[in-house]
Amino acid sequence: PSGEFFPIGKLKSVQFKDAEVSNVSLNSMRFLQEEFEFPIKIGSTLTIIKSGDIIPKVIDVEEPTAECVDIVLDQCPFCVQDTVRDGAYLFCKNVDCDERLVKLLIKQVQFSQEFLGLKGISERTVRKLYNLGVSNFYDLLTTELKSGSSEEDSLGPSMTVKLNTLVSEIKSKEWTLGVAFRLMQVEDFGRSTSGKFDKWVPRNTQESLF
Repeated sequence: PSGEFFPIGKLKSVQFKDAEVSNVSLNSMRFLQEEFEFPIKIGSTLTIIKSGDIIPKVIDVEEPTAECVDIVLDQCPFCVQDTVRDGAYLFCKNVDCDERLVKLLIKQVQFSQEFLGLKGISERTVRKLYNLGVSNFYDLLTTELKSGSSEEDSLGPSMTVKLNTLVSEIKSKEWTLGVAFRLMQVEDFGRSTSGKFDKWVPRNTQESLF
């Protein structure tokens, strides 16, 4: 992941038909500051709409009161390093930021599960793994979670089996470089680029990646 922030607004809970809504997507810094006549601040009153299961959307902002507070995101809330504004978007550029690293590991595990037809390993589990010292994909592939270990105590026996199965499946599969780059979450390396890459690279150079 690039370190880009995707702001989510926390609302005083409101009722939409049978659903209680407490979060709303705020898209980007430009959206917060420039989308409407008045900027969105802490304490702002918003008009929102919701359709089906879609995340509620802000469609208007009332004029802020004196009690409203500007939203300032000049530091990453996770690593406290300075953020960088690039057009409409805001980034943490600290490559050692724990949140960036754990988000990358989460995406790698999610892609692996989807590609291999496995399921059951949640974001919460990956965060637990990260806190146990599995801080990157190499760590995941070289860590054996043993029965009776402190890791199993933290993750639970069932989840330990699922993680060991995932690692075993990753190691046993013959990956093309293109798909491997997608697995590693190489930036701007999606399905289309992956397919084109694999057409250019001879398959006999694409063995034993993991």
